[in-house]
Amino acid sequence: MQNINSTALKLSVLKQLCNLIPCHALSKLVREHDSQNDARSFSHWSHVVTLIASKIIHCFGLNDLCDQTDIHSGVLSAIRGATPARRNTLSHANKTRPAAIAEGLFWQTLSHLPQRSPGFAQRTFPGKLGKLRKAVHIMDSTVIELCANCMDWASHRRRKAAAKAHVRLNFETLLPGYVVIDTARESDARRARELTSGLKEGENVVFDRG
Repeated sequence: MQNINSTALKLSVLKQLCNLIPCHALSKLVREHDSQNDARSFSHWSHVVTLIASKIIHCFGLNDLCDQTDIHSGVLSAIRGATPARRNTLSHANKTRPAAIAEGLFWQTLSHLPQRSPGFAQRTFPGKLGKLRKAVHIMDSTVIELCANCMDWASHRRRKAAAKAHVRLNFETLLPGYVVIDTARESDARRARELTSGLKEGENVVFDRG
């Protein structure tokens, strides 16, 4: 019973997060990528809500995610009519629907939030850091282990057992400004030119010696 109540609380947080997503952004992206025929009984909106729920609920796999959303289908229906996913339906949607839709929705939501709340992600810095007139960006990378548990720690980064996310973070908003996902063998130095693209003159970039 305690676990069910905890999941219900997390889904209430899910509803608040989904309400921050612009209403018509997803439907516009679906039309742009000509993905209307992929919807059928499982809409793109339900797909997005399910994927966000998987991170909030901390599901252990596909079966756990589908069971949890089915149990709390009433909560999902209150999130703009989202419906619970079925195993085969969700698996097929993840396989066939363009990833560019999710990427575009992320960036549109990110640009929408400051317009909705002008003070969104605004921070002030004390001391010497506050004297910087331009934005400060942090660049770093993290290894995403895929099957590294069955391989030696020192060798999995040179093989296909992991991916690496190279991220440029805005230190003021603590939100990503640029992300590159590649094989784990790619170093930060090789991706530095891409990560620094779009920076304005005078902006500051902080990165380690990697």
